[in-house]
Amino acid sequence: MILVTDEWAGLGLAMQAQRQGTEVIAAFDHSQLDEKDYAYSMLCGNGLVEKMPLETALSRLVGRGHLWVFDSNGLADHADQLRARGEAVIGTSVLSQRLEDDRDFAVQMAECAGLHIPFPRSLRTMQPQSSG
Repeated sequence: MILVTDEWAGLGLAMQAQRQGTEVIAAFDHSQLDEKDYAYSMLCGNGLVEKMPLETALSRLVGRGHLWVFDSNGLADHADQLRARGEAVIGTSVLSQRLEDDRDFAVQMAECAGLHIPFPRSLRTMQPQSSG
């Protein structure tokens, strides 16, 4: 299993898969991080899972029967490219990323599927209720 990550949200899943006997490689892409966050992100997963940059994984591991598991919508283009190459992919897609990032589009899709979307309400303030 190749865990594809840009924020390490799936590290727990990767570790559980390892405990159950699955070979796991975490393929990370930190290209969108600033310098401070990059340094900290490079520490994630150390000693827990085998790690390699996503670009390295894409050049070495495509076509070898791996399952690519994306742990967020941040790398949707890569997921769709892997699918187009015949790879087994679980997780994001350009469509799911758009549904998450574009509320108007998501509402339109939900309504086309027959779902009724509640009217959103804005809250100006939140005040705790008195206990007495």
